[in-house]
Amino acid sequence: MKNYFLYSIFLFLPFYGLAADSVKFSVEAERPEISLDESLSIKFSVRAEGNPSVTEPSYDASDFELLSEFPSTSIESSWINGRASMQSIQEVTKILKPKKTGVLEIKNISIKVAGKTYHADDLKIRVDVSGRVSPPAQSYGGQGLEPRDLGKGSGHSRAFFLKAEVNKQKIYKGEQLIINYYLYRQVKMYDISVRKYPELNGFLKEELEMPVQGTSLDSEQVVVSGVSYYRSLLARYAVYPLKEGRLQVDPLMLQFKYIRERGGSSFGDTDDEDSFFGFKGFNRLLPLVGTSQSEIVSIDAVSIPQYGKSMSFSGGVGDFSLVTAVDKYEVHANEAVTLTLKIEGKGNASSIEEPKIQWPSSIEIFDSKGHSKSSLNGIGEKIFEFVLVPRAPGKVQLPQIEFSFFDPQQNKYVTRVSNTIEINVLDPLPGSALQAAKPHVLEQGIEMPGLKPLDQLFSKTDEWKPDWKVPQYISFILIFLLASMVSFDTVRAVTRKYNKEYFARLKLKKSKTWEQLEDKAKKAARGVSSWNDVVKDYEFLSGALYDAIDQIYPIGARALSRVDLKMVLVDEKNVSDVLWKRIELLLEYAEMVRFATSAGVIKEEDACSKLRPWVKEGKKIQSELFKSKKSM
Repeated sequence: MKNYFLYSIFLFLPFYGLAADSVKFSVEAERPEISLDESLSIKFSVRAEGNPSVTEPSYDASDFELLSEFPSTSIESSWINGRASMQSIQEVTKILKPKKTGVLEIKNISIKVAGKTYHADDLKIRVDVSGRVSPPAQSYGGQGLEPRDLGKGSGHSRAFFLKAEVNKQKIYKGEQLIINYYLYRQVKMYDISVRKYPELNGFLKEELEMPVQGTSLDSEQVVVSGVSYYRSLLARYAVYPLKEGRLQVDPLMLQFKYIRERGGSSFGDTDDEDSFFGFKGFNRLLPLVGTSQSEIVSIDAVSIPQYGKSMSFSGGVGDFSLVTAVDKYEVHANEAVTLTLKIEGKGNASSIEEPKIQWPSSIEIFDSKGHSKSSLNGIGEKIFEFVLVPRAPGKVQLPQIEFSFFDPQQNKYVTRVSNTIEINVLDPLPGSALQAAKPHVLEQGIEMPGLKPLDQLFSKTDEWKPDWKVPQYISFILIFLLASMVSFDTVRAVTRKYNKEYFARLKLKKSKTWEQLEDKAKKAARGVSSWNDVVKDYEFLSGALYDAIDQIYPIGARALSRVDLKMVLVDEKNVSDVLWKRIELLLEYAEMVRFATSAGVIKEEDACSKLRPWVKEGKKIQSELFKSKKSM
């Protein structure tokens, strides 16, 4: 009997959805007066018999900015005197933020229901300066929302909201700013997509992480003003102000579907029984479409000070390290040698200009070029390559290179100086430019002893023929001497190679670098080392690995970018991809500790506890690099 009764109700629902024409359209503002720093809730409601189609409401509100919207649908049914009736109530709440003060209008309000247009009266909202209007909060839609607080970013109970979080509010022009866009939610969400990405005008923008473009979002449970939320990172940017003044971090806007859960906790089901006539259980699990966007965040950018600026300042703002290396330490005169300068650190490396260098008079600079890149951790690097040509034999000291930058943490200019590099320049090879320049130029009319004039060497009619006056046995002696020299050079080169590898192994074996790192790691794990010491320990660790690589493969590893280092080790030196990946992971983690801790990427306690395992890993990598070289 009960099943027949329910079936009868559903039998009549389509009939009333098609035949009914009773529609009530209303628009209600949360309050007639608000402050400039608050948001306003406007609820559009359509009550109609049956279940007619309803379009998105239309209105003009040029003095307001849309922050978010919350649609909802409910159904009321009744059975009176044997006759069933049903009414649907479709609502959408728009969250608007005023752009200015004064009496602002929302006009030309209309909506289409089953193809017919319905109108509502215009709304007038008085917007006063911030703090002068503070009426009691209201709750809309039965969702536990307080939309009025969305504009103020408060921690009151809301089903969901987006927030842009920055690591500082006041920065220098060119300084790195980390922006995290987070989704806070108390409801289940799916089909999340981005309707609008932030443009971040006035900033140089680098994407660090974009989880919102993936297939799923990782969540962590956090508490905001005493309210529990699930928080998910949507996007992380590293940005750099390009000008002074007040700049805006504009919103990221999402569209999604969510399940509104009425009654009890938003994270679980309730024990209440569903009421069919009230459709309580149906509404609780009804998927809704929602949109939300983050608040605008203002940032004050100031110019870097002029006091204390060094002549070697080339535009860097942040914290950087400097290293130089050459591709070979012994060259012949007129042969090219490449000096690589790598600047690395937390900051906008692309803005760093080529440093001014005073080269020795015996060195000619043939070419120079620079390129920059950034990593996922907000660490940038700028690499300059100088192609140098020494012209005179002898010992040549390449000059120390000065690089100055402004460090916002210390609020002062810092100068880094590279190490002095000495190269040994040998005599030029026969036929090189310098060798060819040695013979004296013959003055016209002067004959050198043993040389005939050019007009006597070649006749106009006869071809030139060689003069075979030298005895043949002299030729055989010359060939024998040449073969002996080649054999001796080959033996000497092979011996030098194996001696070099032997002494490299012996040097690393006797080195106390790894023992020192072990002691430092133990102190860090016990918590007796300061954070600055731990950062230096990681820098020491990466330096030890670079030194090990250079002892085994003299390639100037410190000065190579990560891409170039992989190319040399894997493609040229046949280091396995697995071993390279271990090298890369160690170097990346050390960089993250040195430069990305302030951005919240790594916790200090994690860096302290993981130092010892990383030291052991570095020692194993060194051993396997030796094995890899030996097997070649």
